Amino acid sequence: MADLAHSFDGTWRSTFGPLKLTTRGRTVSGQYGEHGMLSGKLKGDTLHFDYEEPGESGHGEFQLKRAGRFSGHYTPDGSKTMRAWSGERGWEGLWQTTFGRLRLLHEAGGVRGYYQAAGPASLTGKAKGGQLAFEYEEKA
Repeated sequence: MADLAHSFDGTWRSTFGPLKLTTRGRTVSGQYGEHGMLSGKLKGDTLHFDYEEPGESGHGEFQLKRAGRFSGHYTPDGSKTMRAWSGERGWEGLWQTTFGRLRLLHEAGGVRGYYQAAGPASLTGKAKGGQLAFEYEEKA
């Protein structure tokens, strides 16, 4: 399996629901939603793909912005209008916790996060097996 921090390989939460991608060399294939399929080629951090679903097909591209996040667009066949398609995976995102909102960034070296306690607070950690082991620091 590819290094997930620098790969499209794996399962993403995307604009159009769960998106599962498999990478073999420079070739990527995947499925999204209930019936959507895509396949394409990697060029650096960009995936150029064709997609197909009932009633629509087209092409697009995704670009890795950082570990755990991609952004991109797609264009249905017969249209000139590009539409946005983005995705996240892992611990990336904004979480509501008992300490308030927590912003987590899933990066190549692990996970880091920020929240407001009695003062600014942060955490760093590693994700493994669906769990996040972390250390935190609060400043009064």
